[in-house]
Amino acid sequence: LKEPKYLTPLQRYIVDLTHVQLNRKNYKKIHKQLRKLNWDDRETVDFTVKTLRSIWKSRYGSIHLVASVAGGLAQYYEEVGVRIVDSLLEDIRFGLEAYHPHAEN
Repeated sequence: LKEPKYLTPLQRYIVDLTHVQLNRKNYKKIHKQLRKLNWDDRETVDFTVKTLRSIWKSRYGSIHLVASVAGGLAQYYEEVGVRIVDSLLEDIRFGLEAYHPHAEN
């Protein structure tokens, strides 16, 4: 059995900002809130990048807003943009390698 994940209050806050509260009226405010995080803390950076990457957990209409927030953060923290793009490209590569409907055995 898989153990349930327990998130810290900060992690719950990041998820709430990016996947629940985010809308076109407040995306700039959320960007500012995320910029206030401790970007020197590796765990916070890792979790924030992971959360921004998990775009499928957001509402469909908010996908472009998540991208805007991620792009805004990348202007201040270059590592964030590089890590998000790198992980998305890795997911695409994995998907292309794993799915071969017409492959001959």
